[in-house]
Amino acid sequence: MKAWLVAVVFGVAAPVHAELTLELSHRAREVHPGEIVVLEVRPSEDPVTLSASAFGKSLRFFRGGSDAWVALLGIDLTTEPGSYDVSVHATA
Repeated sequence: MKAWLVAVVFGVAAPVHAELTLELSHRAREVHPGEIVVLEVRPSEDPVTLSASAFGKSLRFFRGGSDAWVALLGIDLTTEPGSYDVSVHATA
């Protein structure tokens, strides 16, 4: 009986990840090599984790207001013209 109660307590205490939606936007003078792009993420609720990567590098976010997170993305001068992915991951 004692072991069963412990299992129930741990089962209830397990973290539950809520579904999180992200609104993404960017600002830049122009999107080309040598420029800085400001990425803004507005999650539906405060994230526990928020990470992103682009051009094979991790981006760091900081608070950009009460409901936004911002990261700066530098486009290297040697980057060839084309389309590139920015990957954003968040958990609540």
